[in-house]
Amino acid sequence: MEQTLNISAYLAIAKRRIWYGLIPFLLVLAVAVIVINALPPIYRASATVSVESQQIPEHFVQSTVVGYADQRIAYIQERVMTSQRLLDIIHKFNLFPKLHDKPESVLVAKFRDRISLDRILNPAAGGGGAVAFTLSFEYRDPNAAAEVVNTLVSVFLEENVKTRTERAAETTGFLKQESERLGNQVAAMDARVAEYKQKHGNALPEHLDMHINMLHAAESSLGNVERDITALEGDRRSLETQLATVSSLLSAAGVAGALTLSPAQQLAALKAELLRKLAIYSPAHPDVKNLRRSIALMEHEVAVESHDKAGANSTAGNPARSQIETQIQSVEAQLASLRKERTKLHAKIDSLHAIIIETPQIERGLKELTRDYESALTEYNGISEKRRAAQLAENLETEQKAERFVLLEAAKVPSVPIWPNKRKSYAIGIALSLGSGVGTAYLAEVLDSTIRGPAMLMSVLQHYPLAVIPFIECSADLRRQRFRWVWLLSAAVIVLVLALAIILFYYYQPLDILEKLLQVV
Repeated sequence: MEQTLNISAYLAIAKRRIWYGLIPFLLVLAVAVIVINALPPIYRASATVSVESQQIPEHFVQSTVVGYADQRIAYIQERVMTSQRLLDIIHKFNLFPKLHDKPESVLVAKFRDRISLDRILNPAAGGGGAVAFTLSFEYRDPNAAAEVVNTLVSVFLEENVKTRTERAAETTGFLKQESERLGNQVAAMDARVAEYKQKHGNALPEHLDMHINMLHAAESSLGNVERDITALEGDRRSLETQLATVSSLLSAAGVAGALTLSPAQQLAALKAELLRKLAIYSPAHPDVKNLRRSIALMEHEVAVESHDKAGANSTAGNPARSQIETQIQSVEAQLASLRKERTKLHAKIDSLHAIIIETPQIERGLKELTRDYESALTEYNGISEKRRAAQLAENLETEQKAERFVLLEAAKVPSVPIWPNKRKSYAIGIALSLGSGVGTAYLAEVLDSTIRGPAMLMSVLQHYPLAVIPFIECSADLRRQRFRWVWLLSAAVIVLVLALAIILFYYYQPLDILEKLLQVV
């Protein structure tokens, strides 16, 4: 007879190995249920914070705090999650009491693992900026979890205001220092320009036209003085000629200066001398010109004398000679005065020439100073404008009118734990129980070398059996079977008791109390 594994064979195996599968199934299922129920629940408390944009339009007041909101969130998270702050919160709410004898770094790491921050990005901006974020904390005590989250949110809000205000104040302070530095620089350069102008006040470029006009006026005055000097020198020569003529006439008359000539006689003598000179020189000769001027002067005197009632002759010496000498002295005095004036004009012209020549160099140096001054002044005005804008931005941050974090939803005490998920846990426990039961039964069947049925016998002997004799149990077989079941049940009870004891003492009984109890025992 040929026998294969069919439903009947599987049912026979299940009936034969039922206790091998049932006991592990029940043990694993019991342990799974106990463990699932004994595991401490973990609750998650969450709070949502919104990132509100600046309330005042940016084209009115520009904030000095730049960057995306998610960058500032990450920066503030680093400042909030410092070890000291986390330790303060741990001690304040007595978190992780079983770990208080551990190093502080262990407590901080445990706390950080339980904190999560999730950003809510703006979908319209392509994920370029956060519009809100959620702060969560997981702990076995729901009330403590909610309090910790609210505390962390408060620290986040305070740190955001503090950070933005500090950055705005730092910007204002920096611009204030730069403004003061540039102000001092502008004042120093202004003093240098003033000192330079004072030192070279005569040669400043704005006075160049005045100096040129003064030079032209001085040159014109010098020309006039030169002409006057030339004219007076001609008059002096004419008077000297007249004096010589009068002296010669007096000598020719043989009176040795005692004869007194009237102006009419002197005029006649001058005319006679003019005729004599014209016979020798041309009309353009200087002596001829001087005689003509002397004749003109004498004609004037004759005309004046004709109206004089006092007489034509003087009784005190030689009035004609004295008059000519007086005129010569007057001309000499005028010539001396004009020569002094000419010397002064020459000195003035030389000085003006030197000033005009020096003016381009002075102008070049003044332009360099002025250019540096204007550049420094422009930079100072720009920094001053930025400083005023930074001060407005600082006021904006101080009054919390700029971008800010606003608590949308505070953390509430959670009522449902996030772990463990009992439905999934129970399903996994049942699957493990079934797997352990089926696996144990299969292992027992595989390890059993007993020949059961004609098919197994045929596979061993390679021959068909002639007949099948059923198994006859004796008393020894029954004792061995009972002993096997007692051993299995005892092992199952021992494993179950150990599992319950471990769970009880680990989760509900402090270990230090357990150690004391063991010492007493």
